[in-house]
Amino acid sequence: MAVRFDRLPDDIVEDEFQQLTLDLFHTLSWDHNFTRRTRGKGGKWVTATSKKGWPDLTLWTPRFGGVLLFRELKTMKGVVSAEQTEVMADLTRAGQNACVWRPSDWDEMVAMATKGPIVWSCGHCGPSPDNSATWCALGCGRDYNRMTKAT
Repeated sequence: MAVRFDRLPDDIVEDEFQQLTLDLFHTLSWDHNFTRRTRGKGGKWVTATSKKGWPDLTLWTPRFGGVLLFRELKTMKGVVSAEQTEVMADLTRAGQNACVWRPSDWDEMVAMATKGPIVWSCGHCGPSPDNSATWCALGCGRDYNRMTKAT
């Protein structure tokens, strides 16, 4: 499959978004572990992990000084569960780079895959030491909607 560098449509389905994400990072020499969903009892979709809310995707590369990312992939209308929010906040507090990626984040995803992490800054605390765009890792508890790219 050819790698896309142009913006993704907002109405892309989750499976296609996941595959394009894997293609992008794989092509640029990142390794990954993807937690796949399966049909469980009663035909409900379930994810086979020991921790409810664990992110879909783990990406890593030795490039850029070594990078480890935990990402939950959601469509534009996809809802992040309370468990997912809690796990990502816990990972961030543990010094990891964890957040939700949506199709509207594609430009940022391409930049991350090609150039490494972007330094993010909390308007309250300053630059984030773990480059997390999701939660302020310095302790004020602000969410990613208040994080901005550091200049």
